[in-house]
Formats: sequence, C-alpha cells, structure tokens
Amino acid sequence: MTARPTNILESGSKLKKLLALSATALVMGAAAASPSWAAVNNPHALTVFPDRDMVVAENYQNGIDMRIEVLRNGVVIGDTGAARTVAGAAGSGLEVNHGAEGNPGPGDCWVGATPDIQGGDVVRVTTPAGVETTTVADIAITSGPTEDANGNVVVGGRAIAPGGGQFAAGELAEEVRDLTPRWRGEPDSIDYVGATTDWQAIYEAPFSDNAVQEDGGMTEAGRKDSILTGGHSIIWANGAGNETTISELGEPGGPAAGCEETAPAAKTAMSSVSRDLINTANANENLVVSGVATADITNVNIALGGQNFAAAPANGTWEITVPASALANLPQGPSNLVASFTSNTNTAPANQSRTINKDTVAPNAATASPGGGIYNTDQSVSLGSPEGNAQIYYTTDGSEPTAATGTPYTGQQIVVTGSQTIKAIVVDAAGNSSSVASFGYTIDRVAPGLSMTPATGSYDAAQTVTLASDDPDAEIRYTTDGTTPNRGSDPYSGPIQVSRTQTVKAIAYDAAGNASQVQSRTITIRTQSTTTLNVATADMKLGNTRAIGGGVSPNNSGGTVRLTIDRPGTLTTITRNLTLNEFSRYSTSYRPTAVGTYRIKAAFAKDADNLASTSETKSFRVVR
Repeated sequence: MTARPTNILESGSKLKKLLALSATALVMGAAAASPSWAAVNNPHALTVFPDRDMVVAENYQNGIDMRIEVLRNGVVIGDTGAARTVAGAAGSGLEVNHGAEGNPGPGDCWVGATPDIQGGDVVRVTTPAGVETTTVADIAITSGPTEDANGNVVVGGRAIAPGGGQFAAGELAEEVRDLTPRWRGEPDSIDYVGATTDWQAIYEAPFSDNAVQEDGGMTEAGRKDSILTGGHSIIWANGAGNETTISELGEPGGPAAGCEETAPAAKTAMSSVSRDLINTANANENLVVSGVATADITNVNIALGGQNFAAAPANGTWEITVPASALANLPQGPSNLVASFTSNTNTAPANQSRTINKDTVAPNAATASPGGGIYNTDQSVSLGSPEGNAQIYYTTDGSEPTAATGTPYTGQQIVVTGSQTIKAIVVDAAGNSSSVASFGYTIDRVAPGLSMTPATGSYDAAQTVTLASDDPDAEIRYTTDGTTPNRGSDPYSGPIQVSRTQTVKAIAYDAAGNASQVQSRTITIRTQSTTTLNVATADMKLGNTRAIGGGVSPNNSGGTVRLTIDRPGTLTTITRNLTLNEFSRYSTSYRPTAVGTYRIKAAFAKDADNLASTSETKSFRVVR
C-alpha cells in the first residue's frame, strides 16, 4: 500500500470535482441553518482548498476576463490580477495555485504573494457578467485516522459555521482516496459530537460498505489500509452544490510548483493592488493597495510618483488608499509603486514594487471609407483608426456604441443598402474610448425630374428659358450650342435669355449622382423682314400692261408674297399670291380694265424664321 497522495488528482489530469456529496453526508439534529452567503450563479462553481491555498472556478464561458481575490476582514490578501478563463476537463475557468503546467500564465499563480487562505476568508470572482463570492468554510481534520477498540477507523475534526455553531444537515461530507490500488471510500457515519463544533466520521469494519470506487480483488485488509493511509478530506458544499470548501489532511500550503518565484508564501507582503492601469474610465477612482503582515510590522508605506501614503497593520492585514487626486499627478506612462515595511525587530522584508501604468489620453475618432453621404449604389464601408493596437466597436441602428454593446470591427465590409447610420468608437489598449463618430448614408436610386419652358418653337421676340427640377437640391447643367450637357457644363443659376435662334439642352444631377433625362428646346427668334415693291407710277393708257416686281429680305426663297391691287370705282380688289424665287424675288404683270387710279402693295406673311412685312403702297392712273 502506497503512502497517502499529496495531490487529489491523478498524475497529468486537470482538476476534477472532488465528489458529489455522499449519501452519508453529515446528518445533525440541532444544527442551525447556514446564513445566506453571496450567491454563485449556476452553472458556475467555486471550490476552495484552504490547505493548498488554491481556488478553482469552473463552468464559466471560455476566454472571458476573470479576476479572483481573497479577502480577509474586507482587505484583499490574495489576487490573481487580470486573467482570462481557459478550457479544462470541468469546463472553462481558472485553477489558481494548482501547479503551473510549463510557464505560469495569468491566473495560474497568485500575484506577488500566495495568501494563507483560512476559514472565514471570502473568495471574490469578477467577470464581465458581474461579481460572485463564496465564504471559505472553517473546516479541518484534526485527528485520525485511527483504529478504535472495535477495529473501526475514526477520523475527527472541526466544522464551524459562519457566526459560530454547526452547519446545516447535509452540508458536510468526508471521504478518503488512495491511488495504488485505486480506491475511494466514504464513512458509514459522520456526526457532530453533541452540541460542539467537533465532528467524527466512522468507517465500520469490515469496510464492505465504504467503497465508492475500487480496483477488483481488494480484501478487507486492503480497504482498511487504504482508509488508514489514504488521503482524507472534509468537504462543505452549499445546497446547490456549486460552492465548496475542501480541507485535506496534511496538505502543505504556500505556492504550488511553478509559482515559488512569482508568488512566495505571504508573511509580510503586498498582496493586491486594485488596478495597475489608470485610464479615463477610472481616473477618478481611488487606488487601494493591501496585503498581510506579521506581528512585528508596525508600519507600511506606499510610495508612488513622489508621494507617500502609510498605515499600520491590524489583525495581520493592512490596506492603504491612494486618492484619485494623487493619481492625477502621475505622468502618462509607467510609474513604480513601492511598498516598504517597518519592523520592531529589524526583520522587515525587502521593498516590494508593482508597475502602475497611466494612459488617460483618448484615441482619435474612427474614420470610414467611403465617408457618410448620399449615394446611388450600395456601399461597402470600411472603418479605420489612426490608433495602433486599438479596437473599433460600431452600431448600424443609430444607437451609441460602447465596448459592451457595439459590434467589434475586425476588418469586415459593412454593406449599406439603404438609409443607415453607422456609429463607431475606438477603444485603445488602455481602455480609453474615443468620441463617437457618426456616418450617415442615404442610398438614392431615383433620378431627379427636369422641366424646361418655353416649348420648342418660333417666337417673334427674345425668350427667357427657365429650368426646374422636382429635387430642390439637384444641380442643373446646360448648354446653348446644341451639345449634350454634362457635369462640366455651365451650372444653371437663373433664367437663360435667348435673343437669337438657339438650342438649349439641360440635365439635372441629384446629390446621389443620379442624372435626369437630357431636356432639349430649340428656340427660334424670327428676324425682321423687308418687302419691296417695284411698279411704275406714271400714267398709262388703257389696254396696256404694267410690270410689277419686288423682293423680300433676308432671303426667303420659296416664301409667298401677297400682292393686292385696289381698283377704282366699283371694281373689286384683286389679290395674287406670288412665290419668291431663289433670289427671294417675285414678279408679275397686270392689264387694267378700266380707267382710274390703281393702288398696289405687297405683303410678306411671317414664317418660322422671319417676321411679316408690307411694302409701301404705290399708285398709278389709267387714262384713255
């Protein structure tokens, strides 16, 4: 039979739950119910091994921030500092001071010093979800295992509930483990001794009912040897089974293997600094430094940034508060915090130090590419920060982002398909947040309308061309030479005066870049015409013929001139429509049929290009 193991785990394995409470858990008649302690929320579980100065947090989310502290009389005496949960056989969490595998990582060892965990201490676990605590049960094995006169094996100890008295029924169990051969057993009974806080567990010979797990072929003698030489534990667990204290007979305390250099056993030590980073979020909070001290230590001094703060230990612990006003005087960057001790026996330990980093400079705001604006196609937005080693958090619903509520930006394209506001902050490595940057996007795929007056046509006088869009913010560009307008054409700022024949073309662009259809108007301004009449005015004999001619300028070849001959007396007026030749000339002849005075005029009717005109009236007499 091998000696009792010093580790409750099998070689190479990760920590496992020591036991599910035995069916022979302590049953007591007069015990008062335990007080309500701060809850550990299921499925989370906290197990404390005070003899090993070890704490195990299990069944948490993997990879989250976690800090475990041990407090005595409200003073932090043990601290892991900032750590992150890791995956294990019993779910993700931390195993503090269990024995580092390889190089210790954050949370494997206590920081600065290994606390001497005792009954009544409080273990506090802080995660992003909140704070959970459990109070270490004051339990221990103080006697046995020994064989009594009847051949039974007896184990005894103490179990003091918070505030004194006995634990509630069902909250205590005792067990023994041996590894070679593999055997685990529980006592036949475990009871308080009368009204005291001492308990006694009895393994009754021939030990046939004690085995919970054993290798095949074990004899009564083998079981008895395992009970006498195996590793005994007394266990307290709350009703939910997720707060547990396990006291193991003979287990040594102090730093576990791998933690000796970084966390020596705490005698006189600086155990905890409430934070080692000062940023904008906590700059107005005090800094609390605490630790433990032996009886000879009369004073503890904290020096930081040329300022000193002192306190005398009380009941083996000390705590010093550095006010926020003193932290405001620290320069940006690292500062050395030094704890020194005064002993009345001149045996004070060496000074201990921690580095306090200060960064209260907020990073510059986030940038976006493309920037906010109005677009006519979907946009793929990238966010950026000029701050190295910073994290961007963003929202797409217009709400204000925080590190807790925003989506972490990891380089992904944020696709904007409609009107949307992206808001972003930058959080630097120190936890400082930038101001909120807001980028508003509007996706507008509707082209603006464009109207133009007057209509294409010919006009007797100069015209005013007016352009208008149904989008009041649209930009209108136009040309007057018949070319198609574009972004580089003249901007429309008011009515366009057209005093000669011109073709005006226009296009409207909205803020998103959508373009209207090109509108075109040809405005023709008629020019003044002149009509001439050539006819002799001398008297002529009745029966002769008189030549009549003339022209219209500017050239209006193919146009029509209306010739009117007003005859004397009761003769009716004669009209003739004459076509202008290629030279814009007309000609005809007329033979009067009666004597008298004849009056003649020529008129040109306006057309698309020219205004109307009338010649002077000429007359002649016809005589016999």
